[in-house]
Amino acid sequence: MHNAAIPFDQKHPIILPKNCHITDLIILKEFWIISGNREIKRNIHKCVACFRAKAHCSKQLMGSLPENRVIAARPFKNNFWKRWHKDYLAQLQSKPKWRQEYPNIKENMLVLLKEDGIPCLKWPMARIIKTIAGKDGKVRVVQVQTKNGIYTRSITKLAILLIS
Repeated sequence: MHNAAIPFDQKHPIILPKNCHITDLIILKEFWIISGNREIKRNIHKCVACFRAKAHCSKQLMGSLPENRVIAARPFKNNFWKRWHKDYLAQLQSKPKWRQEYPNIKENMLVLLKEDGIPCLKWPMARIIKTIAGKDGKVRVVQVQTKNGIYTRSITKLAILLIS
């Protein structure tokens, strides 16, 4: 090993404890950490830059349509085959997007404001100051405060930061 053409760091690796503040400080370096998967995941979930790179917008169940949109009218009249086709396909292909419950957004949560045409790393950060719930109690619109002012946004244009 003494005569091998291997760098010193590879010959003598540093072993760090898993629950230590110094480990957190050195985590971005190239050292192996015992039980490192848990430490890395914990630090990635706290890292704002890592979250911004993989930001996903919020979701909520679809709200009920207003009564004037569901009254039987000419566009809603279907012949037998079209209806059978839609009902049959609906049974074959389930869409969990419309049935999955999502947690409500709460005040004082940190979010990123999605802006089209801008990379997600440059989305502005904001704090939710007011939630606006629909008739079913689900939050779909919020007021957020940024460094430039207060805005009203749909939750589909927000990416929630898991840190507070």
